[in-house]
Formats: sequence, C-alpha cells, structure tokens
Amino acid sequence: MIGTSEGIDAVLSYVAEVDADAIATLSETHCLWLARNADRFRGTCKLMLPSLGCLEAVESKLRQIEVARELGFDVLPTYVIRALDDVRHIVSDHYPLCLRPSMERTVEPEFKVRIVRSSNEMADFIGGIRAFGDGIVAQPFLSLPNALLHCTSGEDGELLNLKGFLVDRKFEAFSLRIRPMQVPEDLIEKVAAFSRFFKFSGPYHFDFLYSPETGEWHYLEVNVRFGGTTDKVKWLGVDEPANCLMAYGLAGLRTPPKYSTKRFAVVNKLTILKHLLVTARRGSELLDFPRESRLASAVHSLGDLFLAKDSISDFRDIRGTIASRLFSAIPH
Repeated sequence: MIGTSEGIDAVLSYVAEVDADAIATLSETHCLWLARNADRFRGTCKLMLPSLGCLEAVESKLRQIEVARELGFDVLPTYVIRALDDVRHIVSDHYPLCLRPSMERTVEPEFKVRIVRSSNEMADFIGGIRAFGDGIVAQPFLSLPNALLHCTSGEDGELLNLKGFLVDRKFEAFSLRIRPMQVPEDLIEKVAAFSRFFKFSGPYHFDFLYSPETGEWHYLEVNVRFGGTTDKVKWLGVDEPANCLMAYGLAGLRTPPKYSTKRFAVVNKLTILKHLLVTARRGSELLDFPRESRLASAVHSLGDLFLAKDSISDFRDIRGTIASRLFSAIPH
C-alpha cells in the first residue's frame, strides 16, 4: 500500500485512531510519498517533513554535489556516468572508484555502492547497466573514516543545532562505531548556508570522508531524515526525536529523557557480533575500515563489546529494549 492513495487512507485512519498531532517517517521513499500527499493531512495532522520541493531537489546526489561545490565544500573529483562512452573520460590515476546512483531506485540493475579498480572493470560493470536514471556518481575511493554531522533546522531552514561524530570503524560501508569530534567553524557556516539554500527542516545528517592526517572533510552526501546512527548519537548528546519536535514547534509536550554515556564510543552490539563472525570468515574488505588482519579486527570488536556503549540497550526501558531486539531480528 506504500505509495498508493489507499496507503494514505490507512495512515490517516491510524492517525485518527491514536489522535496523533504529528507524524514523521524514516526513509526517503516514505518522506516523498507523504510530502506528495501533504494536502490530505492538512488540518488533521502535522507532517514533520521538509517541503516537497526540498525533498525532490536533494534527492539527486548530483544536485547536492553541485551546491556543495558552489558553497565551498571540499568535493572529490566527480564523474557522471550516463553511458558506456563516459568511461573513457576517467583519469586512470583516479582508480579505484566508488560508484553510487545519483538517485536511489533509478538505476537498473539496482545497487547502493560499488568499487571498481580499473577501466576494464568499470567498462564491464557499466556495460551491464540497463537504465542510468539521473546518472551514476563516480569518485576516487579513499580508505578513510567517515565524519557525520547530525543537524536540526527550523521550518525556515535556519540551523538550530549541529554536532559532529567520527565513524572510526566501518563494516560494509556502514557505521560500526562512532565517537564525538570537533567541527571547524568554517564548516559549520557552510552547513548553515547549505540548509538555507534547500530550506531543510527537522533532523538531517551530512556524511563526509575525513582525513585525520590533513584535516580535510570530503563531502559525500546529506540525508534529510532520521538516520542509521540516530540510535547511537542519542547517547552522545543528540536526541533527534526531541529536536524534531522542537524544529516543528511541538516541543514541550513532554520532557524528553536525558541520554548520556561516559563510554568512549557507541556501537550496536548485535552488529559488532555480526562483524566478528563475518570478518573471521572473510577478513576485512575494501568497504570496511580500517583494513586489518582477522586477529586485529577480532580484538577491536571484542573491545567494543565490553567497553563501548550499546546503542539499543537501556536499563530504564527493558520492554523497549527487548522489543527493539526482537524487531531487528525479524527479516524485513
């Protein structure tokens, strides 16, 4: 029913059943679906979402990169692939390349991220693409940690808060462990300008590649929604659900719990267990960071199991913790 008028009917029925004042969602697809049906919610329930124009503009990574470059962000050399012939324009020194669709679900066959090591491998992969949609973004692959900026803006696009986090361990390109980090003032100014340009509202997060040696922040993308690290950053001072209510003028309905941890970092311990099992079998791969031996990887993950804060477990909410664990164990 998602994406259909009948689906909106079902959402509105549930809104009436629970007497909801506002609604938010987690994925780009759902954000766009609800925003395109905003008139159906008017006078019934507040949609805690950016405007449809904002969501449609930022859906394109190519548009994001264009604006980021104009605003002075550090952007890696970028190629746009829309046909096999585009491969011949790539500088050989830029391999290996990281490939990402500019817009999700518009490239066939679908993929999220792909590393190609040579022009021949690139030609083989692009030769198998049947539809390019908005294009494929190709940038040099750098084995670096990621940096995340979790932000909130008001409905006028003005930045309300921002906090930075270092992703110093990655597993299959996803965040495995995060810790707080300082953000340069000039970067904060660029983020504020970016938010005003697109008129972001509510919670969103920027993703960068970060070089500890040079201090460079290489722009990757922004996601205008709750993210895969929302559960982690709440323990490090960013309560995104409460910030979302504040951004849309709904703060004060209740006092949100104060989360904090004295641990050095935050992880999802079920993911750490999966990382232990997978890397014991196949070792580290290109999309993992850092690249290390099976023994070193196991030692670091075991350390995270005992020393890092788990992002899901909360002794103040045993029922919620159990429900979250059971939900994550169900294939969906």
